[in-house]
Amino acid sequence: MSKEILDFWNERAKLEHTSGSNDYIAKEIEQEKIISLISDNSSVAEFGCGNGETAIRLYESKKDINISAYDFSPEMVALANKNKESRGIGNISFDVKDITDNKQLDLKFDYIYTERMLINLANWDVQKTAIIFMSQQLKPGGKLILAENSLDGLSEINTFRESCGLDAINMPWHNQYLLDHDIDTLNVPGCRLVKKHNYTGTYYFVSRVINAYNAKQAGKEPSYDAEINKLALQLPTIDQMSQGKVWVFERHE
Repeated sequence: MSKEILDFWNERAKLEHTSGSNDYIAKEIEQEKIISLISDNSSVAEFGCGNGETAIRLYESKKDINISAYDFSPEMVALANKNKESRGIGNISFDVKDITDNKQLDLKFDYIYTERMLINLANWDVQKTAIIFMSQQLKPGGKLILAENSLDGLSEINTFRESCGLDAINMPWHNQYLLDHDIDTLNVPGCRLVKKHNYTGTYYFVSRVINAYNAKQAGKEPSYDAEINKLALQLPTIDQMSQGKVWVFERHE
């Protein structure tokens, strides 16, 4: 990880609840999808745990689950431990670890997940190495759940924004979104891609196109907590504009 990105996330830790994302609805949708893919009575690792909220929600949603969570930002890990202690939670460990050091863990896990961690890595070569590294920490039959941002999904959003006179959305400076083809065709030794979830298209269409258009007509900036954004939680999924996607790999040996 670069020092610039490390400094960015150490600084973001000061925001506490919103340190992982300003868009709390997108964050909630993301958390719910990850939690739905993990079973009770399992061992879990998270890489890129941030403030620990997803790991804590996961722990509170499942029975007999143990979680080892890692982040490269010491400030984020300190915040995660603070949040854990304030909730009186056990069976979660939050520790500092840079995934790019490729140091094997002592344990193997039933599940490993990321939540927009890979997009903070420098390029596809580094991202690919991280995916393979995580896959090696799985038990046979274990699943690797990658909840990440898709460049293809962002391009679809921008196509619709352009059609109604809105400016294109650019990736944040510290991110490298994933190309679907790269993940879809990735050879992960001992693993196979078993599922791809395009689950956020409706929310991004409503929030980044409809809400943004309405805000522009009203002469103001769009708000993440606009009432219309919440409508997306009640509507069927539109696959096309899923900026947030989940890829699930399963270890078969």
